[in-house]
Amino acid sequence: MKNLSCFVIGFSGIVSAGKTTLLKEVAKSIEDSVSMIWDDYDHLVKLDFEDPIEWVADGCDTNKWKTVQFIEDLRSLKKGNPINHPITKEKINPAKYILVEDPTGRTRTEIAELIDYLIFIDLPHEISLARTYYRELNNEQKKRSDEEIVKVLRFYTQRYLDWFYSALKIIEKRIREDADLVVDGLITTSEQVEIVISKIRDCI
Repeated sequence: MKNLSCFVIGFSGIVSAGKTTLLKEVAKSIEDSVSMIWDDYDHLVKLDFEDPIEWVADGCDTNKWKTVQFIEDLRSLKKGNPINHPITKEKINPAKYILVEDPTGRTRTEIAELIDYLIFIDLPHEISLARTYYRELNNEQKKRSDEEIVKVLRFYTQRYLDWFYSALKIIEKRIREDADLVVDGLITTSEQVEIVISKIRDCI
């Protein structure tokens, strides 16, 4: 296919910031767009470190998050070539606008050059953790027992205390510094969409 002159809009933020929700709602307002969702590639992410506590102590280098297929697919779409969905294998055609969810923003070298406009959703950490708990408590798909739910919540709590909070603070600061737009994660999704569309109107 002939190369397209496309524009990549990135959506970033900490856990449960509402990245996917905002991306999908913004996509409804942008014709000739295609979306790439991080969770669809999550099973393909490789971490080039074993101990997350040591990784944080060493400075939280997000380049150690290896997302080969994610980057290859994004590059293919930018070149005007179709890709296959990583889970369903459904064919996805290129578009003029590519909306990409990536929690690392532009902090990873391999994706930094591919994002033309980066949106960061700013959410307090305690709200992030509360939303994570709420999601797990209300996840009907997994049909967990009470004991399993307690175990999951314990895992998230211990992870948060051991290293996750420290990692979020470091990475969040880097993403924010290089973002083109910071959106309040506490306002409604419709308000967020209105802000995003108004800010990127000149770009699209």
